[in-house]
Amino acid sequence: QFSWQWDFGNGKKDTAQNPEPQVYETDGTYPVTLTLTDASGCTGRAETLVTVRPAPEVDAGPDAAICFGSSYQLKASGAVKYTWEEAPSLSCTDCATTTATPKEDRQYKVTGYDSFGCSSSDLVTVSVRQPFDLKIEGKKDICIGETVELTASGGFLYTWQSSGEVSDPASPILTATPQVSTLYSVVAKD
Repeated sequence: QFSWQWDFGNGKKDTAQNPEPQVYETDGTYPVTLTLTDASGCTGRAETLVTVRPAPEVDAGPDAAICFGSSYQLKASGAVKYTWEEAPSLSCTDCATTTATPKEDRQYKVTGYDSFGCSSSDLVTVSVRQPFDLKIEGKKDICIGETVELTASGGFLYTWQSSGEVSDPASPILTATPQVSTLYSVVAKD
């Protein structure tokens, strides 16, 4: 008959022969001691050091916004080995750098491992800007000397272009008095 006395160096003790696994909240070196006492009261002692390594500081990179149909390169750092959560829109799931081609907003999770097998995870979000419906409205046939007002809608930032004069190319509303037939076009961004 033996009695077991464990001291795990983390403030916890146990009297079981096979104690539960221990959790160490901070990295460092901890002395672990086992004192074994037999029925006669004789004791034996064993001690070892347990080194708790810090988790790597994994960074999945900055969040990004892309246009629909575009790709974005995700680049993880802070570890020596990486695993991206399985996603069909990734070109590689076991590398630091992978290309994401999502069709809608998507959050990607990467887990990084250091040389000791310690791990931590981080998330990166790729927002996908969906195509928008750009429209130009207004009277398109005018007489010489009349003013035309064209209104662009569907975007957020506009740039009007023309072979003629454009007084405020960044406005969603174009007002012009062309003397000849003139082609006006607008580029919009969301």
